[in-house]
This record gives sequence, C-alpha cells and structure tokens, in this order.
Amino acid sequence: MRNGLLKGGVLAKIALKAVKNFALNSVDLEVHHRETLAIVGLTGAGKTTLIKAVAGLVPYQGNIFLNGSDVRSIPIRERRIGYLPQDLFLFPHMTVFSNVVYGLSGMGLGREAIKSQGKDVMELLRITHLAGRYPVNLSGGEKQRVALARAIAPHPDILLLDEPFSSLDVKTAKYLRLEFRRILRDLRLTTLFITHNLTEAEEMGDRLAVMDKGSILRTGSFSEIFISPNHPLISELLGSHTILNCKASHPIGNGLTQVETGKISLVVPDEKESIQKVAIASRHVYISKEKPPGPDVNRFLGTVEEMVDEGSLKRLVINVSGERVLAEIPQGDEALHDSEVGTSVYVILHLRHLKVL
Repeated sequence: MRNGLLKGGVLAKIALKAVKNFALNSVDLEVHHRETLAIVGLTGAGKTTLIKAVAGLVPYQGNIFLNGSDVRSIPIRERRIGYLPQDLFLFPHMTVFSNVVYGLSGMGLGREAIKSQGKDVMELLRITHLAGRYPVNLSGGEKQRVALARAIAPHPDILLLDEPFSSLDVKTAKYLRLEFRRILRDLRLTTLFITHNLTEAEEMGDRLAVMDKGSILRTGSFSEIFISPNHPLISELLGSHTILNCKASHPIGNGLTQVETGKISLVVPDEKESIQKVAIASRHVYISKEKPPGPDVNRFLGTVEEMVDEGSLKRLVINVSGERVLAEIPQGDEALHDSEVGTSVYVILHLRHLKVL
C-alpha cells in the first residue's frame, strides 16, 4: 500500500481499571498490543457500553488507559481509535468513497492525500468498484466492508468492532469474518471485538472475554475457556459437547490429522504435531439407523445408552467403542424413529464441526 497502511501498526495497548457506570460493574480488562480480544456475552451484558466507554462516547468512573496514559488526558480526536458501530451509520447522501474518506477531512490532509489514502483502503477491502454508489444500493456485506474501510482509513492504532456481522445471513457472515480476520492480521491493529456469537468470537479472537451483567466473568484462549468454563453462564454459551482425549496424532496432509483416542480413530481438520483433545457440540452429532453412504471416515456404529426428552429436543448418550458421545436431535426426527435405549445407530462426526484443543 502506498501510504503505509500495511506497515504493521504501532504498539497499542488498552487497559480498563475498575470501570463502572449504569451498565458496567467495576470492569478490569487488558487488550494486548496487536491482539484481537473478542468479548462475548448475551444481549444486555454491557458489551456495547464497554467499547463506547473506550471510544469516549459514554460517561464512566474508573480509568481507561491507552499505552499507559489515561484517556481523559487525550482529546477524542487524538486517541487514534477506529470505531465500527453495530448500526454502521453510513451517510445515505454520500457516495461510498465520500463515506470512506469522511474521517480524513479533519486530519489536515490535502485533497490528493485524501484521495490516495481512500483509494488504498478501498483496494484493501476490495470495494473500489463501489466508489460511486450510495449506501441504499449496497448489499449487507458491501455495507460492512464500506463501514470497516471508513473506520481504518485514518490509520487508527486501535479498532473497536460492535457486532459487525449480526445483521448478515450465515454464509455472508462466515465469509466476512474470514476477510476481516485477514485484514486485522495484515494491519496488526489492537482490536476489541464484541459479539453474542461464540463461533464469531472463536474465529475472530486471539483471546476471549466472557461478559455478563456488566462484569467480566473469564478471560483466556478459546481452548482454556472451553475446557474449564468455571461458570454456569459460560457452560450455557458453550452448550453440551463431547470431549475426546487423544492418545496419539499423526498429520496426514491436506490440513488433516489422524487422531487416536485409544478407543476410536478419527480425522480432524488440523495439522498440529500434538493434539490433546478433540471436541464436538452435541447439536452437530448426526445420527442414522441405516449405514450412511460414502467412505467410513468419522462414521461409527454405537449403542444408545440414554435418551431424554427435553421439550423440542431429544438428548442422547451413545456408546461408541467405549467412548460416550453426546447428541441432540429435534423431536420427531426420522433418524430415531421407534428407537429406544439399546438401539444400534450410526454416529457421524463431520470434519467441519470438530474442534481441536
């Protein structure tokens, strides 16, 4: 990039000390240099209020530090913070290009510098072809790209993302998460990303912080939190999972590894030299009374040990060669028609749903 957008970002650290207000309950939190910290929690947890406090948009008690300096001593325009709000707030009367360069107008740049910097960031977001359009003529994914371009155009040191994928369909959200993650890694920005979606938090975050009722319940890597939730709400967010302890693992190429649990052998989507555990959510375990077609990869014959009706779901424990696999299926699902404890069923563990820990 001509204007150094990809030079690597400066060292920028955020620290909150006993921050509280109408929605926050004495929050202590650190976002390390050049990391993406994903804050996950249910609606009303205080996530948006937290990043608005960092951005200087809501009052609070306590202290927020940027690189060791209390933000109260730094004028908002000089904090070098990019902010992408949940509602995007693109200006409907402005073209995409005008929206993108809006934040550059108060930086003392000349017309050519603004034009060049805007062009660079639009190339990075792959939206150059949209320059002359207006927001009303954009898709949801295009609007998100434009909003991110506007947030990073002034070369911020810190980026705040407020539920940027919540209004998108599943396919578009997945694609944009991968794109945004790539861009954040390229720019090496210190980023605070909030979401109610645990999958988003896992895919976007270097670390996670779980928030509820204005408090931070837990911080750590996804694996740390997954293995030891240590709180009922975190367990609820994670849902029920089967966690298999691995005895041996052997990379087999193409991004795959053969894993031995001591009782079953399966293929996982990872090439780590040493894999300790593999997990899969019960909702992603597929059941069939008939042998499924195709190769026998991650497909096992098991026996139903437990079957519990819970409203719209049936929860099952299936014995697969001595491993207890948890599954849940909708009531009335033909996969278990007339099944009961002791029934033999086939268990399918799809690659894309296996998590390596």
